[in-house]
Amino acid sequence: MNTNNDMHDQDMMNLMEYTCPMHPEIVQDQGGICPNCGMTLVPKSEAMMNKTTYTCSMHPEVVQDHPGNCSKCGMTLVQVESS
Repeated sequence: MNTNNDMHDQDMMNLMEYTCPMHPEIVQDQGGICPNCGMTLVPKSEAMMNKTTYTCSMHPEVVQDHPGNCSKCGMTLVQVESS
């Protein structure tokens, strides 16, 4: 038996977008693998809740969504703890 809740859940699944946690520019309407890094795509809402950012210890104004080096001094960026 199909209830209204089951239909609502199915509608929500059909509207869901998936993205790569490391490459948020990758967006698909179904799960899969990121073509850039091979990570499993996650629901976009989940990716936004778990968004990780990286910053420079010496230049906190430098913030990006992936690991790397500071554009000002070249230091390795550190992960920002979520609150």
